[in-house]
Amino acid sequence: MKWHLVSFLLFFIFCTPQHLDAAADIRMSVESTIKQKETNKITPDYHSLKRNLEQQLGRKLKWSERLGLRALTVHKSFSNEDSRKANNHALVGFILGISSLILLPLLSIPGYMFSNSALIKEKLNPGILEGGNKGLAKAGLILSIIGLVYLLLIILYIIIIFSSGIYFN
Repeated sequence: MKWHLVSFLLFFIFCTPQHLDAAADIRMSVESTIKQKETNKITPDYHSLKRNLEQQLGRKLKWSERLGLRALTVHKSFSNEDSRKANNHALVGFILGISSLILLPLLSIPGYMFSNSALIKEKLNPGILEGGNKGLAKAGLILSIIGLVYLLLIILYIIIIFSSGIYFN
């Protein structure tokens, strides 16, 4: 994440007005190449885009242009499918976190995994969780941690009971 911010910052620092026209041409060329690759279901990478741009421009890309191209290829927006999946993970994590306290403490393990997955997706792509689903994911994570502690206490209690021999008398 820090590398993305640094690359964006460096791109805008070194992008002087004389490079703006070239940057606009590069942006249009990159977007057209990306659209062509999306129709073929092939994701474009930095090196293929760089080769195509250098062939189209007839020269090697400058350092600031390469930095901008890197920033364009690294930063990807999330799709509706990713958003739906993250929101479902948040809700399922919350439900499993509650049920780990009420029904079965073993459900805290998948509850933790689902809630953590939703929060990681939110951290990578801010705004992917809709409405209160970020709160549900956090609550599911907390409830799952409490369920894990409860599960560990139950396991510890069972170990103490069996090791002391009270159960067998």
